[in-house]
Amino acid sequence: MPIGSIYKSFNNTNPSVFFGGTWTLMRSAPSREFVGSQQICGAMSGSGNVGKTNITGAYNYETINGVFENISVPSGYHREYRITFQGRTGGDNKITIYLNNIATNSRGTWSAESFRVIGGSNYFKESDITLETTMGYSGKGCNLKYQVSGTANAWNIYSITVQGYLTSDNIIYEWKRTS
Repeated sequence: MPIGSIYKSFNNTNPSVFFGGTWTLMRSAPSREFVGSQQICGAMSGSGNVGKTNITGAYNYETINGVFENISVPSGYHREYRITFQGRTGGDNKITIYLNNIATNSRGTWSAESFRVIGGSNYFKESDITLETTMGYSGKGCNLKYQVSGTANAWNIYSITVQGYLTSDNIIYEWKRTS
């Protein structure tokens, strides 16, 4: 195996055992394959602080699982999601988006409407979501919410999006031959 070669395996054995040379572990994580995304809220704006406020909701996991419509999950993989948004705030305001108990990082820009930052959640599975009463109705499901904290400045939220990934159930070890 020439220098610069990449070796991937479900086994954490250093490939020098098989091929000789010096190998450096570059990454150890599940494999994630992007499936697609769906915007679940377009744009909104306001000013000042806003406590957690519902935007939209649906029973069960319907707010997010449509991104996997007509996609089979192969053996050894599971579905994962991520929520992202674009935001803009004046002053020290920070925007956070919630899907029940799942939260994005809190982001702000201290700038005019021509500036935007991207916020996002960690990867999560449906089983990580704590279902709650949906938008005041009797059934349990997912509520998409926003919160703005800081001073009384204007803010904008754009393109709240759910992204879907097929994620391997096992860790994949990626090694690179360095000498």
